[in-house]
Amino acid sequence: MFIGSLFLFRAVFGTTSAAFSSGDVSALASLVAFVYASWIGFITWEEYTDRNLSRSIRERPSIATVNDAFGLLQSNDDEARINASYCLSAVVSTSPKNVVNTTAAPNEEIVEYLLPYLRDDDPEISDNVGNVVAFMARDYPQSVEPFRDRLLKLIQRDVLTGDVRGNLTLAIGFLTLSEGTDSDLAGLSNRKARQRLQEMARSDPEQEVREHAEELV
Repeated sequence: MFIGSLFLFRAVFGTTSAAFSSGDVSALASLVAFVYASWIGFITWEEYTDRNLSRSIRERPSIATVNDAFGLLQSNDDEARINASYCLSAVVSTSPKNVVNTTAAPNEEIVEYLLPYLRDDDPEISDNVGNVVAFMARDYPQSVEPFRDRLLKLIQRDVLTGDVRGNLTLAIGFLTLSEGTDSDLAGLSNRKARQRLQEMARSDPEQEVREHAEELV
C-alpha cells in the first residue's frame, strides 16, 4: 500500500518538486496511505456494524427497532437494507398506529421517505416497502393521499414485481374507500382511481393485482 501511495503522490505532485525533499515525499505518501487505509477501514466497519444491527432487528422486529430500521434503509450494505425493510413491514403490519406514535416525523413525511424504495433494485425491499405503504393507506389514508397519482403511475410500470403492484393496488383501494373524500378534487381523484382499479381487475397480467383490484372496486 505504501508503494502504491508513493506512486500516486509522485504522479500528482511530481518527483522533482523543489518544495518537497525525498523525505517529505515519503512522509506524505505514508500519510496518504494511512488516511486511505483508515477510510477503507471505516467503511468496512460501518457496513459490518449496520449488518449486525440489521440482523438483530430482523430476528426481533418490534416498536423499539423501528427508528433503527428507518435509518438502515440508507445503509451501504445490501443485507442491512433488506433486513431493515423486513423489520418495517413486520412491525407496521402488526400495528401502524404504534409505528406512527413512535416516529417523530409527520405521517406524510414517513410515506414520502419510503416511496423511492418502491423502485429499489432489490425486489424484497420494494415488496416490503409496498406492504408498509398499503397498511399506511388503510389506517392513515391522509398520509398517502398526496401521492395517489404517483402510486397509480407506479402500478402501471412493468418494472415492478407483481407483489409490489398488488400492494400498491391495495393502497389505492384503501384510499378510494376511505372516509373524508367528499370534496370535488378528491371525487375526481377517486373516479380516476376506481376506473384504474376496474381496468386492472379485468385485464392485469398479474393474478394478485387482479384479485386485489376485484376486492376493492
